[in-house]
Amino acid sequence: MIRRIIKLEREFKEEIEAELINIKYLGCMENIFMFNGEERHELIQLYKCDFADSKFYQIQELTFWEKERKKTALWVSIDRFKSGELKIVPENFLEYCD
Repeated sequence: MIRRIIKLEREFKEEIEAELINIKYLGCMENIFMFNGEERHELIQLYKCDFADSKFYQIQELTFWEKERKKTALWVSIDRFKSGELKIVPENFLEYCD
C-alpha cells in the first residue's frame, strides 16, 4: 500500500508539480471494456486526496506533458456526470464520489 501511495505522489509531482496531502485509499475497481473492437481489462486504484497548494483548485485548465504527449486536465463538476450530462467510464466510479 505504501508503495502505491508513494507512486501516486511521485506521478503528481512529475506531471504537474503538485504535492498531495490527506491521501486515503478508497479501493480497487476492475473494469472490462471494449476498445477498437477488442475486449480489454484494467484495474483502477482509487484514492481521495487534496492538493497541498490551493492554487490547483483555482486553475480551470492545466496543460502538462506525459512523456512526449501533451495533455490537458480540466476541473469538471461531478454533478455533470451524476445528472447524465457527461459520461464517466467506468460508470460505477460514481459510487466512490461524495
